Amino acid sequence: MIWSEEDVQNYQDERDRRATTRFVIRATAVDLDKNYAPFEDGYSGLFYLRRAPTDSNGGKGGANDDVDEDQVLPWLSMSASTDMPTRIVGRAIGAHSDFDLGKQWIEQCIAAHRGCSQASNSELPTRLIDVGLPDGSIEPRLVETKGQQGKYVALSHCWGTSKPPVTDSLSFNRYLQAIPFVSLPRTFQDAITAVRRLGYRYLWIDCFCIIQGDSRDWQIECARMAQTFRQSVVTIAGPAADNTDAGFLRERPVPIVEPCELELRDVNLKVLGTVTISFLDYYDSPLPRPEKDSPLATRAWILQERLLSPRILYFGSGKMYWECQSVEWYENLLYPWVEIALPTVSKRVLSSPLDDFNLRAVWYLIVGTYTQCKLTDGKDKLPALSGLAYQVQKMNNDTYLAGLWKEDLLTGLTWYTPNQSVHEPKSLRRAKQNAPSWSWAACDDRVLFLNMFSRPKENLRIDLEVTDVQAEAVGYDPYGQVTFGRLKVEGKLKASVIRRFYHRELAVYKLYLCMSGMDNRKLAEYYSDAGEAAFVQSESDTYERNVITLLIGFGQRNRWFGLALVADDRVPGVYRRLGLIQHTPLNRFDPNGALDVLTEEAAQWFDGCEKVQLDIV
Repeated sequence: MIWSEEDVQNYQDERDRRATTRFVIRATAVDLDKNYAPFEDGYSGLFYLRRAPTDSNGGKGGANDDVDEDQVLPWLSMSASTDMPTRIVGRAIGAHSDFDLGKQWIEQCIAAHRGCSQASNSELPTRLIDVGLPDGSIEPRLVETKGQQGKYVALSHCWGTSKPPVTDSLSFNRYLQAIPFVSLPRTFQDAITAVRRLGYRYLWIDCFCIIQGDSRDWQIECARMAQTFRQSVVTIAGPAADNTDAGFLRERPVPIVEPCELELRDVNLKVLGTVTISFLDYYDSPLPRPEKDSPLATRAWILQERLLSPRILYFGSGKMYWECQSVEWYENLLYPWVEIALPTVSKRVLSSPLDDFNLRAVWYLIVGTYTQCKLTDGKDKLPALSGLAYQVQKMNNDTYLAGLWKEDLLTGLTWYTPNQSVHEPKSLRRAKQNAPSWSWAACDDRVLFLNMFSRPKENLRIDLEVTDVQAEAVGYDPYGQVTFGRLKVEGKLKASVIRRFYHRELAVYKLYLCMSGMDNRKLAEYYSDAGEAAFVQSESDTYERNVITLLIGFGQRNRWFGLALVADDRVPGVYRRLGLIQHTPLNRFDPNGALDVLTEEAAQWFDGCEKVQLDIV
């Protein structure tokens, strides 16, 4: 919320005119039984106040009374000190991060949260930064742990466009002696300060604790990533820091309108203490939220760091906040907040007991979130998720295959890119040989899964058989980058053609599967893995491509789905995936895109086809 000079003046005029206004908490601020802040009817008892006007004698009414007694003031918040005998939820915060509160959160989580892991001594990562004494009299230095046990803090951060100092073959021995604090970029300085203030000695930072330029060390440490974050006491992060020079312990912005203190009285007018009334200035929402437009939330590597860490302490630009597997805390709240809607999959999913079906559905949700994030190097597509893959494999005991799971491979093959209708052409979105074509990791775009919530025995009739599958990993990480992948299947094939149709009302192009030859009827929707719908700019241009349709199976109401394949020019008898095909005869969101071939006729399209064996790479 940005206040203009006119807004401030109007507020001050209103404040002067209604100097006797009495504020009343609108809703029960805290559930007394559960001891947390609830969410009520789209509004929040945490912040919203109403005002009841009084005359100069303290009674209701008055000459200037034109205010409804129940008028809600959503732009004001109330906060109190922790020692007040009230259930007010708001907590006054200062100009700097409250490290004592951060320590309190860590200690309370370790001691009282049954759903969170305990912070006992564990085997330390290969290398750590010894942050030195709290007073800074001893410089930080790199240490080799050599199997020792202890406790440490991890840093989750964005490299950004800045080039931070790193440990490499030239700096390794020098950093074992000292890492001069003044030579570090602001984010690393703040991380060391935070670790010292929180009372810990060791800090893990990727660019210092992994030897850069050493592929063998990188592969080994990447394979240990799950363990590195899961065994940390806490992970610290600066969600507003978009590079290593930005820092996250800066002084907070000064409020545009100075808060005011008021006496708080009970129903008998007994003074309980003072409360602070202030303007909300957190992007127009009174609800506690993570950092708005956080660079961390957009980075692919950060997702697994967040989900694997047992607890995370965020140093936001306006407030500290906390996320563990049990609660979310905010610096400006005296009680946990339980209805927060995070912009990605919840941390709790990997700590909850799940059957195989729900665990795989969680994996598909993770992939859907992950593929929306940014990745600088395409070769990191699978390595940046390898820690989460390792953790899920421990839970489902399944075989991991380039981002998919062997026991649920037929569901995994139904990934698709939802961004198909485009107004302007985009560049080719398929990744450059970073994964086999049948893996979602081969596509540089957001992906979803067609049947991720369908239990095969209940809702699906599978018509494709996987006879063999291979995925060869690079180096030491079986969940990381792959060099080769081959899928051997036995199924029904039909020659067909992909054609593009233009919808004038929607001003977009869409691709459809048509029967080969002169039949121009739309048989099924086509979701291209490479964004081919955008290749031709002009309405007068045409797009047509001959493909082989491989049937996977049938869903509800006999609607079939399959893969569009093309022969590999280099190896006879081998095919590559081009996209996903789904027969959906009625699309209520796109009336101009309704298919021309009805379900009954479309379902019979594969009748009489003999199953054949083929390889997909």
